[in-house]
Amino acid sequence: MKTENGCYNCKDGFYRDILGSPCRYNFCPICGRKLDKAEELIDPAEINTRHEALQLVNQERNRQDAKWGEQNHPPQYWTGILGEEFGEYCQAVNETVFDNGAEARKKGGYDNMMKELTQVAAVAVGAMEALMRQRIREQIAERNKIKEIEDYLATAGRKGEVK
Repeated sequence: MKTENGCYNCKDGFYRDILGSPCRYNFCPICGRKLDKAEELIDPAEINTRHEALQLVNQERNRQDAKWGEQNHPPQYWTGILGEEFGEYCQAVNETVFDNGAEARKKGGYDNMMKELTQVAAVAVGAMEALMRQRIREQIAERNKIKEIEDYLATAGRKGEVK
């Protein structure tokens, strides 16, 4: 959506990336508006690759959620899952770089490295989501506990004693 002052992505004088963070670009890659920044221009290919990479990770997260449902593992489980995915990426790199025969070579190459890296990033995001959900659940439980104490004190005629 283009406005008088640029588009939604650059309305405050900064181009905002896919996560909404201000970027260092001197122009808005969406509407082309020149932004008042003294920094050098960067290669527009960087813009597309970041966006594409994040889209791949998001698609993989959606695939994982569809397959496994919401995962709320403790951190020690996530390290195992993440380690397994990282190991598969390492294997793809090794089979790309080293000549271990035709059969092993099938596990390497650009496509396999991208697939495995996408899975590594998606699992890392899944672990972050699980940590965030856990913190929210703990905050809700704490609020509920305080509410129960307040309710109890109110019925005992001691309202306002909880700090």
